[in-house]
Amino acid sequence: MARLSRRGFLKKCASGAGTAVALSGCATTPPPRGHVSKAEAQYQDRPKGISRCGFCKHLYSPDICEVVAEPVSPRGYCQFYAFL
Repeated sequence: MARLSRRGFLKKCASGAGTAVALSGCATTPPPRGHVSKAEAQYQDRPKGISRCGFCKHLYSPDICEVVAEPVSPRGYCQFYAFL
């Protein structure tokens, strides 16, 4: 088994760190919005009991939903609600 010199080790670490930095920018595109209108989803700006968009698996950010096309509120609710 060949020994790795200190210089070789540092070179490998530096190239690995550069690859990680390059790949970290790959996931910066926002998720696609859904294709269902608020009317079709029966969206409402208030929660239904404890069910709300803020607890739904379809909500990506404060106002992006993978089902509903238009911006939604974390306090809203629609028929496609699915608990995390």
